[in-house]
Amino acid sequence: MSIKAIGFDFGGVLALHKSVMPEISATIQIPLEEIRKSYFQKNRLANVGDMSYEDLWLMILKEFSKEEYFNEVKRLLEINATVDLNRPVIELAERLLENGYKIGLFSNNTSANGNLMRDEGLDKLFEVFLISAEVGHQKPEAEAYQLLADKLEVSLNELVFIDDSPTSLVDAEEVGYTPILFESYEQLVADLRKLNIKGV
Repeated sequence: MSIKAIGFDFGGVLALHKSVMPEISATIQIPLEEIRKSYFQKNRLANVGDMSYEDLWLMILKEFSKEEYFNEVKRLLEINATVDLNRPVIELAERLLENGYKIGLFSNNTSANGNLMRDEGLDKLFEVFLISAEVGHQKPEAEAYQLLADKLEVSLNELVFIDDSPTSLVDAEEVGYTPILFESYEQLVADLRKLNIKGV
């Protein structure tokens, strides 16, 4: 089956910020893997529920008895929340659209952050613009990718999804879409060319 649609993650792909977890790990002196485990066990509360990321991180800090670091963690989250768009990737998305591919965004995020993305005009670029807190599913749930494919009017095996988090792509083979783990613009272009995607 040929590829007809390309899906994009936001943070770390369309936006240039890195994961804040290594800095939080160093600040509260808890191993990164322990923090990642706690975060991914709880992040649905913010990504699909109505909890803020600040409250989510306060919950994680309480789990480790590190509440006294909340203001420092809050400062790191605020720095990380600034939108610095990855222009080469956005221009790539525009070229894909011009070459006949359907393009969509799916971000594990709060409605508030979804509105910040809309303020940047990202909802105008993508034919489908999905925020986990607004649709009731988050990656890597199969329902999230199925919803994106349905909205783009393609089959799952016609969809490529680009994400910088291995956790989001963990079930790609089982769900049925083609994953690309984003590490750099150059690597993304090379991986798309291997799939014979036009316009890259």
